[in-house]
Amino acid sequence: MTTDTIKSDYELTREAVGIAKDIMEEAQRHGGANWLNDFQSNYDELSWQACDGSQYVIYYHHAKAICCNCDISQGEERVQELCSFVDFNTLCTQIAFWELHTRVMQAVECRLTDLEETADEVAA
Repeated sequence: MTTDTIKSDYELTREAVGIAKDIMEEAQRHGGANWLNDFQSNYDELSWQACDGSQYVIYYHHAKAICCNCDISQGEERVQELCSFVDFNTLCTQIAFWELHTRVMQAVECRLTDLEETADEVAA
């Protein structure tokens, strides 16, 4: 984990992919033989926990950097759906959380698709 602020969409996506990889590896290490089935049923919760504890969400200056430097349309959309207006600092952390969470979920789903395709190729 770095203490640098996120300055681009590329950096935010890279962080999201890293979180997705970490939560999948953790699930695999501790999940036993059925880790993938268990993971598929609760990766939203694992993603939520990882994003909620991210320095890019909990520290205002990191959240503000994401809001200023990245496309935050997905995060804004989720905040509009789920939240009432709050102060600017809290708003930035909410948008940063939802943007990061959405990207982590997309990265996990991409990795799961890759695993399924690999399993299908091996089975064929």
